[in-house]
Formats: sequence, C-alpha cells, structure tokens
Amino acid sequence: MRSARDHILGQSVVVVLGIGIVKGMDGGTMADLAGPFTALPDAYQRVLRDAQERYEIEITPLQPLSGGRSGAVLYLASLRMAGAEVEHVVLKLDTHRPWSRSDLDEGERHLAARRSAPTEFADRHMVRMPLDPVATEEVTALFYGVAGDSLHQYRPLSAYGYPPQLRSAFSRVANLLLQGWNPMVRIVGAAPRDLLTAWLGYRTEPGESALDGLLDACGVPPDSEGILVPRV
Repeated sequence: MRSARDHILGQSVVVVLGIGIVKGMDGGTMADLAGPFTALPDAYQRVLRDAQERYEIEITPLQPLSGGRSGAVLYLASLRMAGAEVEHVVLKLDTHRPWSRSDLDEGERHLAARRSAPTEFADRHMVRMPLDPVATEEVTALFYGVAGDSLHQYRPLSAYGYPPQLRSAFSRVANLLLQGWNPMVRIVGAAPRDLLTAWLGYRTEPGESALDGLLDACGVPPDSEGILVPRV
C-alpha cells in the first residue's frame, strides 16, 4: 500500500491455542504475559498464552489502539521469535459475534479474498498474514500486518472526517476496486434490498425486516432500481 487513501482492505489472522510450557527468549516461559496483558479478562489472557506457546513467540503490547467500530480490543504489538527479527502487527482480540455462524471465519475469508484478487492488487493493497488462523471457544486473536508498515505515515479511513478528504478517499478507493480488484467489471440491475443483502452477506438473516426498516429510514423505496457490481 502506497498512500493512506489506498488503504481499505485489511486482513486478519486468528491464532489457535495449544497447551504446554515453552522456554521464552528471555529465560521466562511462553505462558508469561507482558504486563499490560495481565489486566485483560481471563479469556483474552488464555488466547494470548496459547498463541505464544503454539507459535513459540513472545507478544509484547506497544500501545493500545482506538478508532475501530467492532468493540474489539486493539494493540500495536510486536512478535518476537527466536532467531527472527521482531515484527510489528496490529493485534485484535475479539469475542465471537452472532455472525460467527458463517461457514468461514475471518481469517479464512481474508485468505479467500486474497486468493481471488489479482496478485498485484493483493500484494499492494491487502496486508499479509504473519500467522495461521485459529480461535478459542470464546475469543479470537487476530494478527494484522501493519498497512504501509507504518501507523504514523498511514492512517485508517476513520481518521478522516472532512467531506473533501472523504470524497477524495472514496473516489480513489472506488477506482481501485473497480479497476484493480475487479478488472472484468460487470454491472447488473438490483433493487436496494438486494444490494444490502449482497453487501452484508452472512451478517443478515434471510428475510430480515431490519433491512426494510433501514431503507424506509433513508427514504429509499424498496422496489426502486439500483445497480450491483459483482466480483468476477
């Protein structure tokens, strides 16, 4: 990713848990958590300990992050593995959501999206996954590569609020998605309700009336004409 406005697609990786005590790089054990993590609820601590033991890494929080809308706990963190360079990641600790009923978890959906995208687009705009996905029954630990390799030069879209900034960002993102991610663009007709169902996917229930309520609140007739750009 080369500019903040190019940043829209992220990736997530879930870490699965194991049992055991592994010697840490500093003489401690992989079951030991860095100080700030010990203040987290037990379920979060368990997934972090299991991740450290499974991958034989040390996870160190560098700073808490805010601005997300999912309610998850976010940190800029470092991953330290014996014989390897320290890697910075965005660590997301999230409880399971009602839409966890999806056939694919978040990590699998990211992998599927990356596989289906043109290679050049994926390498440039979709952050890589440093660890394989895994989850506990209660919490998922996700490890995102840092977009642009910097949180100072690159910022999330939520950091921009002025209309000219947003218009510029969305214009750039729309062009990237249509030309880079979906080069064989195809436009088909679709009613607003069909659009929302396609966009929200597994997050909606079949025949969910909330969609009609949203359209009504926005003053959009449910049977009006719209367009849908499917991924091909």
